[in-house]
Amino acid sequence: MMVHLLANQIEFADVVILNKVKDASPEKADAAREIIRNLNADTQIIKVDHSDVVAVATTRLGTLPHYPDPFPIWRRAAQAA
Repeated sequence: MMVHLLANQIEFADVVILNKVKDASPEKADAAREIIRNLNADTQIIKVDHSDVVAVATTRLGTLPHYPDPFPIWRRAAQAA
């Protein structure tokens, strides 16, 4: 299912680019950030408009090579409970 694919991509992402921020209401933009944070509290969120991303912002993050945490934040929380 597409929702699972998108959730998996966010869970393992070092960087999430949140596009069209100015087109969204502040409430919708905050909701999107909250969803991203709930799936991956450690990811860097870059807010942009019109896909205007500086390439340097998404490269040389010092995280590669690496292997994603096999237990996303929601799974770690469930295991701790």
